[in-house]
Amino acid sequence: MTLRVGLHVDAWDDIPHRIPVPGRAVRVGWFRSMDRRLVSLTMRGRDTITLRVIAPETTQESARAIFAEATGDAKAVPPDGAQTEEQNAWDNEGGRFGAG
Repeated sequence: MTLRVGLHVDAWDDIPHRIPVPGRAVRVGWFRSMDRRLVSLTMRGRDTITLRVIAPETTQESARAIFAEATGDAKAVPPDGAQTEEQNAWDNEGGRFGAG
């Protein structure tokens, strides 16, 4: 259960203070000290999850480089566009790796 979403105040338009979800509202914290490219999810009893946001207008090549940098594994995303078994499984389960 997400308790709080944190993001940089200047990176987003029309940021709500709370996001309604069934049975509760998730608090949204606006910070100037956060990296504009990150969103954090803080959950009770778990480590904070940090998500790297890639803008929709980012080229596929740049997005692949960002993904590789974020994972610390240049082999995580093949440069030729070929997908790994895990990425194919993601696509087969409804995910859209490399869509765009």
